[in-house]
Amino acid sequence: QLVESIEGLGEACAAFETPITGGNVSLYNETLGEAIWPTPVVGIVGLLVRIAVALVSLALRVASLGRGAATWVLSALPARRVAETVARVRPRLGVHLSRLGPRELIEYYFLSTAQRAAKVGVPMQRGETAREFSERLPRVAPDVEPALSDLTDTFESARYGPLPVGKTEVVRARLSWAVVRERLRRRRQIR
Repeated sequence: QLVESIEGLGEACAAFETPITGGNVSLYNETLGEAIWPTPVVGIVGLLVRIAVALVSLALRVASLGRGAATWVLSALPARRVAETVARVRPRLGVHLSRLGPRELIEYYFLSTAQRAAKVGVPMQRGETAREFSERLPRVAPDVEPALSDLTDTFESARYGPLPVGKTEVVRARLSWAVVRERLRRRRQIR
């Protein structure tokens, strides 16, 4: 059961093309003398900009589990959104930056940078840390430095640091992000 749970976590991450950032398999569970199968849980880090597209994709992937599973996933969306997405009409969903807190804004700036880097041919690798990514990207796009290092420092501090994150850190991250974004945009136009 343990091996199958771990393999299942790996298959799920491979199917969704996401890195495994953490996980847990609950073992030795029992209720009323009956064993409970291992319950795998996986943690995924990323920026989900269009949730309707992701949910429809998820529904299609779980359709093999039975009609009930796909119906359950699609029930999370209004019917109009499902119809639009299936018809390949871009839903009007997005990230409203004004609704994000300081930590989330800084995370958005870093993850947005990673998405832009992927568009110029430098995707963040599975299992790669923010620091490793920020050391690898300048080998291909040296003009992103020192702004990328500054953004990465701010991101790591906001995500993992114990101190409160305020407006100063958000402004610092946004300025660094704007520089990196513009340089990656220019690089993309050249390609």
